[in-house]
Amino acid sequence: MTTPDNSALAEYVQSTSIYKRYAKGIAAAVAALINLVWLLTVLPAGLVPTNVAIGLALAVQVIGGVLGVVALPNSPTIRQAEEIEAYVGRHRRS
Repeated sequence: MTTPDNSALAEYVQSTSIYKRYAKGIAAAVAALINLVWLLTVLPAGLVPTNVAIGLALAVQVIGGVLGVVALPNSPTIRQAEEIEAYVGRHRRS
């Protein structure tokens, strides 16, 4: 049986890779970076009409940002691990 001071979940969270812990934020940041590069290169050059450039930027944000974030699984944070372990410690039966 485990003891109330067991910190297995916190150890698991700390052992996961940085990418896995922050995958949703990374996906949103990559989509925003793609949009920034797209708009900064296309709009000043006048390669496509402004409405088309903005429409494609919105499409990239929806596909890459929203769907990318939705498709990625949640990873527990260190704070959540501490809260869960504190809850389990309070409700553990002797």
